[in-house]
Amino acid sequence: RLMGYNSKQATIIGVGMVPRAEVALVAATLGLELGLIDHSLFAAVLLMVTVSLFVVPALLVFLYRGQGRSAL
Repeated sequence: RLMGYNSKQATIIGVGMVPRAEVALVAATLGLELGLIDHSLFAAVLLMVTVSLFVVPALLVFLYRGQGRSAL
């Protein structure tokens, strides 16, 4: 919102930034290898990444509904 976007545009940008799977997987893998996290936390991160990869595109379609190609 600080950059002049309205609430809907800011939400679309925020939702679009959610599926940062590669970053989460690299961090979780390093944490597991270094012994900073256990296997149950790694599994939770893996589940979170998987769910977000499937939910976010559908949520973006919902948020863009009724808007033209120039929504942003």
